[in-house]
Amino acid sequence: MAAPESPSPRRDRSKKALLVQALLCVLCCLVGAFYPTLLDWSKTALEREIFQHHTEERRSFPFSPVSVVLVNDALQLALALLAVQLRVGLPQLFTDSSLIWKMLPLGLIYALGELLTLRSVQKASGPVYVVIANMKLVVAAVMSRLFFGRPGP
Repeated sequence: MAAPESPSPRRDRSKKALLVQALLCVLCCLVGAFYPTLLDWSKTALEREIFQHHTEERRSFPFSPVSVVLVNDALQLALALLAVQLRVGLPQLFTDSSLIWKMLPLGLIYALGELLTLRSVQKASGPVYVVIANMKLVVAAVMSRLFFGRPGP
């Protein structure tokens, strides 16, 4: 009688990779779901607008949206550079300078979009953020098609 076969190490790795991907997917979904609520909760300052005959108060962020966008974009850039370094090495990134010049306008437009999104959400609510964020995906796909002549990732 033959001994039962043990699972191959490759199959174990693929199961582990699949589990990690599933957990990351769930984490991303949770962050996406809670982000609008967390934005609303972070509106702890009162903003007063004085009109000719009355005053209106509304909750707003106690921080500048510019600082959030700058820190967010810096962290994303650092993580992207780390991923490139681990995958192929940073010198490989700069071998094709035309790619950098192609991506620069998209990066600047994305950062501007983040700033405008936070500014609009400061005046509105979390669900408004969801609508704007989804519109940014459509705009990014159109921009990718225009700049690169092919569909986005």
